[in-house]
Amino acid sequence: MREFPKALFKNIKILAVDTEYAHIESGDLKVPLEKGWIQEDQILTLGKVIMGKSFINHEREGTTVFKSVGMALFDVVVSEFIYQKAREKDLGQEVHF
Repeated sequence: MREFPKALFKNIKILAVDTEYAHIESGDLKVPLEKGWIQEDQILTLGKVIMGKSFINHEREGTTVFKSVGMALFDVVVSEFIYQKAREKDLGQEVHF
């Protein structure tokens, strides 16, 4: 299954992904890699960028596309962060079940 059209890959210089296994899980990476529309060295994980192991230079590298595979752990981490910020600012409403 693929969401990105073939034409998009003609313009991509870097494809940023949220997980290491995205090229296995996502047809948006698996098919273009198999068909040679994009090369493995064009794919960077956000983790490597955040940790400073990979860099994206937009002026030199051109168009960067982000593909989220959707990892539940990311949802939990972001939800906890938002929840804590809301509590710090005394925002929101507690719901009791």
